[in-house]
Amino acid sequence: MFALVDCNNFFVSCERLFRPDLHNKPVAVLSNNDGCIIARSNEVKQLGIAMGAPYFKVKDLIEQYQIQLFSSNFMLYGNISKRIMDHLQYFTDDLEIYSIDEAFLKIADKKNLNLLAKQIATTTKQNIGVPVSVGIADSKTLAKIAAYHAKQQKLSHFVINQANYAAILQNTPIEEIWGIGYNLAHKLRFMGIGNAFALANYNQKILRQKFNVVLEKTCLELQGKAVLNLERNHHKKNIMSSRSFGRKITELNELYEAISCYSSIACRKLRKQHSKAQAICVILRIAKHAGYIKEYKASAMHVFATAVADENLITAQAKKLIKTLYVPGKAYCKAGILLFDLVQADHVQTSLFNTATEKPELFSAVDQLNNKYGKNTLFLASCGTKRNWQMRSELKSPNYVTNWQDLPKVFA
Repeated sequence: MFALVDCNNFFVSCERLFRPDLHNKPVAVLSNNDGCIIARSNEVKQLGIAMGAPYFKVKDLIEQYQIQLFSSNFMLYGNISKRIMDHLQYFTDDLEIYSIDEAFLKIADKKNLNLLAKQIATTTKQNIGVPVSVGIADSKTLAKIAAYHAKQQKLSHFVINQANYAAILQNTPIEEIWGIGYNLAHKLRFMGIGNAFALANYNQKILRQKFNVVLEKTCLELQGKAVLNLERNHHKKNIMSSRSFGRKITELNELYEAISCYSSIACRKLRKQHSKAQAICVILRIAKHAGYIKEYKASAMHVFATAVADENLITAQAKKLIKTLYVPGKAYCKAGILLFDLVQADHVQTSLFNTATEKPELFSAVDQLNNKYGKNTLFLASCGTKRNWQMRSELKSPNYVTNWQDLPKVFA
């Protein structure tokens, strides 16, 4: 059996942890640069404000209903997420962290599943303070559906069994099945497949011929056959670091600073999973509303002779690429770096023509100091110190659990 633990309105729940006055009140979280709404409390959802709605388009509604807004605080969300995942390991060591707010658990004992689901939901709320929905079923895809119905019925947990299997799948729209997007759902509906039950009972060979083996596996999963197992190897194959600027950038020096910062973020993630990158790609963009008819988006790529993880080498190459993309007089709104074709650090194929010298000990020491004394205690000089181009985060909450200065005060 598989259980899916899904945190309810996770970013909003994290913000409410240290603001009990916001419980049962409308709360929303904005994306990077305070651009769009990326998390909504149930109260905000009931007002009809859509996920991803641009802030400026719903500003009047926000003021009318006194919605409490927050800028994204990913340091806080990441810390709370880790606490939840550590707590879930109390129930099983067989765990897959699927995303920042979701985890799959493999359950060996099929007895008392409802009691187990209730314990997971109750203790997570008590110990961490974040409400979750727990879905249990015979496969990962069915567990996702069980968690979906727990949320729909406002329950803390839901178990799919033989008694309710057919009714639950018939009441699950095709769009709500894990891995089925808008375009695929439209094609399936055209074929008369409108819900999970219809897909589970469709001819598998036809699904494979018309689509792919992935959809065939989804069909088997919906039948209760556990085709997808837990993925314990969390090594990413690509790492992207991309941000919008707080204001338009026109100077090359500021682009150097920005791409150096984004490169440092990507390299930190690269080192954390003990990988090396065989190639990088740098992206530069101008928005349509910046006075241009078409969106200007350019990219440049470089392939290393040997896979690298050294921050100096990657940042230096990223700056060279950004220089080739820069056009004087244009106002840039966003940049990013993609590290791809990642390989494990101990499986790198060396080259006779490689002249780059890496310094793993240096950046290991940098990581240790930053972990001990705080983010950006040490950083590359090319990242700059003022960084006036950085994203807007005017409504960001304090780093309650990662910064001594932001530690909440309790009066008794």
